[in-house]
Amino acid sequence: RHDLPLAAGSMVHVAPGEPHWYGVTGQAGWDEVYLVFDGPLFALAERSGVVDRTQPVHTVLPVELWRQRIERFRLRRPPRTAQGRDAEACEVLRLLVDLQGERGPGLLSEEPDDWFICSQDGLEAELDRELDLVQLAVQVGMPYETWRRHFRARAGVPPARYRLLRRIDAAIGLLEHTSLATREIAATLGFSDEQHLNRHFRAVTRLTPRQYRNARR
Repeated sequence: RHDLPLAAGSMVHVAPGEPHWYGVTGQAGWDEVYLVFDGPLFALAERSGVVDRTQPVHTVLPVELWRQRIERFRLRRPPRTAQGRDAEACEVLRLLVDLQGERGPGLLSEEPDDWFICSQDGLEAELDRELDLVQLAVQVGMPYETWRRHFRARAGVPPARYRLLRRIDAAIGLLEHTSLATREIAATLGFSDEQHLNRHFRAVTRLTPRQYRNARR
């Protein structure tokens, strides 16, 4: 019942049965990637506010990070087992939860602050190394506790948790697209050992790396 402008990084949620139209004006063009999902898990997501049909358009940045996360569902083999399908549904839900914390204001509002984008860039860089969060706060021009509080309010998770989630995302990519052993993935991403990776991976996905890889075969 109203028009909203779209731009690079627009995330559009269209609820089932919701009349809608989107497209370009004049000679303009765009690229898009999308997921279609349904079921009781996602009905729960809507009831809990993870998905809000009253706020259909948000900005999520950086574009490439979120495009890659969504593209994973298209590029890999569809799960062939009930366990695999359940795992994939849970992974989509986790993506929605991460997007809820990540999404910026509606597109009628101003762009996200530079400090937040710089913070994301710093937290997503060199995932195999220890990161001095206090120094990163200095680089974006804030005292540490102030930065941590503002980052959590914008992203939905503290900086350390955000970085851990990006490391788990990278581990998922390596499990899906390489034959690296779990211990090699752990070393590549800076985990102290295989058990360290297993513990954090299971806490996020409810599966061990081996279970996750087997579910995708």
